Amino acid sequence: MSQSTSAASSSNSALPPIARTPATWSDLSQHWHWPKLLKAIPMALGPGRLVLAGLVVLALAGLDKLFVAIFKPAADSAMRNGPFQRIIDLVESGVTTILNGISIRGVNSRGVSSQLYQLFIKDPWTILDSKATFWMVFVAPLFLAIFAVLAGAISRSAACEFAADVRISMGKSISFAMKNFWSLFFAFAAPLAIIWLLALGMAGIGWLMYGWSGIPAFIFSLVYFVYLLVALVISVIAIAYFVSAPMLAPAIASEGTDAYDAIQRAYAYVFSKPFKLVLYVFVIVFAGVLAYSLVATVVYLVVDIANGTTGLLERSRATDANWMRRNSGFIGEIWTLVPFGLLAGFVVSYILCAGTILYLLMRKLADGQEVEEIWMPGMVPGTAAAATAPAATPPASSAPPTPPAAS
Repeated sequence: MSQSTSAASSSNSALPPIARTPATWSDLSQHWHWPKLLKAIPMALGPGRLVLAGLVVLALAGLDKLFVAIFKPAADSAMRNGPFQRIIDLVESGVTTILNGISIRGVNSRGVSSQLYQLFIKDPWTILDSKATFWMVFVAPLFLAIFAVLAGAISRSAACEFAADVRISMGKSISFAMKNFWSLFFAFAAPLAIIWLLALGMAGIGWLMYGWSGIPAFIFSLVYFVYLLVALVISVIAIAYFVSAPMLAPAIASEGTDAYDAIQRAYAYVFSKPFKLVLYVFVIVFAGVLAYSLVATVVYLVVDIANGTTGLLERSRATDANWMRRNSGFIGEIWTLVPFGLLAGFVVSYILCAGTILYLLMRKLADGQEVEEIWMPGMVPGTAAAATAPAATPPASSAPPTPPAAS
């Protein structure tokens, strides 16, 4: 017994010691999901996505300039900067005010709710109830259609790069967006249409009931709780839309499905994991503000250096400048729009890239589906299963049947 014990101890002492290495950041964070959201910054700066978004922004700005040059709206008119800029200003103002109402000290509930009402109910009505109604009826759907194609193209490109590490050309991304245009368009438009139809219905009933005094108004007050229930439905749709809008195009880009499935998925992820979603959105906003500040600093520095060293803009505005010098200044201002267009394109590209990563991470948390699984040509939409063609039946033989052998 003693001999076996000594032999075992001698064999154990002969084993080499286990090497211990210090824990690295990758070891500690390999199971974390939020650091993956930071990949949206370099993805948004990708040349294809950045140039596509910048060109769309510059094209919309050019259409606004053309509108102002042709129709010459008054200086105090809502259309003084063009209809597209009017829509962008309303959305930017509403989103900025809502985000400002959410801080580390808490949520300014009254301010956020008022701004949501302004963004989804009052601003659309203000646009339609203005002198620019004729133009906005056509411009608003056109703006949404352009944005749907842009969102679909960038989201598809970002999903392929982030999930499958496959970089596809922007031509293929735009082709994907065009093939799924109606799905992309109605994914953004359908919730807004439901909100506006319900709100118009409520406004119409209220006008009918309170258009007369007496019995109709009294009866209406007794069933006012129905009005509150419909308002609750509108509120839930509006809040979910505001939070999930960046995930609508990525849902179609990642799953290859239709608008109904995209809305269903995005809304489900909002309500199933709300606290995780808030944490991810906080990371996206914080990182986006820092990235925008850095990119904006570079853009302004480029413009200042070019203008300060050449003096083109100041000299073209001099009182003694001839017409050629004045026109050269005009051309210089057009060129100056390019870096600012790329800055605006970065904002759009970042929101869509971050929304794509956000969708894949929320899908992982809610459904347990791996982020690497996205729809590719040849797969069944909405699944990672390969689309199998039905087995071909063998052609019938034209030869006569062989008679049975004689026994």
